[in-house]
Amino acid sequence: IPLLLPRHDANVHPTPPTPKKNGA
Repeated sequence: IPLLLPRHDANVHPTPPTPKKNGA
């Protein structure tokens, strides 16, 4: 999983809380 794409990671794994998803 590419760390450069936090949004993509969040899309694949919605379990881990990501600042990008939270901000969106």
